[in-house]
Amino acid sequence: MARASGTIQALIGAGRALALIGMAASAIVPRPSFGQIAPVHWERTPAIKDAYAAALGREPSAAELYFWALYPDTPPGIINAQSVFSALLQTLENSQSEREATARRAVDAVFQREEAADAGLRAYIDDPGKPPLRRALADLRAQREGGGYRGLVAWLARPEIRRHFIAETGMSTFIGAAR
Repeated sequence: MARASGTIQALIGAGRALALIGMAASAIVPRPSFGQIAPVHWERTPAIKDAYAAALGREPSAAELYFWALYPDTPPGIINAQSVFSALLQTLENSQSEREATARRAVDAVFQREEAADAGLRAYIDDPGKPPLRRALADLRAQREGGGYRGLVAWLARPEIRRHFIAETGMSTFIGAAR
């Protein structure tokens, strides 16, 4: 029994030593809480939201906002509205679904009054096989007026472009009938 209790005492002593080593190590190497590996920069939120509005015409999702708020700031100041906007323009180039959704939002913003007056026009514009969406996608890819959603809205809102867009895409059939 004495031998067993000596072994137990040795294990207890070794356990205490390991515990002390572990405490010392945790004091030297901070452990992230909740799996977080970097500080979250919530102060970036306004710039991130502005970049999403300008590039995609929408708010960022919670996951997208968290991604940019968590992104390392190396070198300091690299994450700003312009850098996020540039990255989102690349997203528009690479993601067909995001590109189509952005083009739809831009056309809807410019022609909302006409669409409200004619449900047929709305369906015509939303049809990916019809000219309005195809033309808006081409203008979006050409990065008119600086690119992104705001650029496309600014481009389509120019009176001469608006008239040309309506005439060349067949929207005049719907808009002319409503007047």
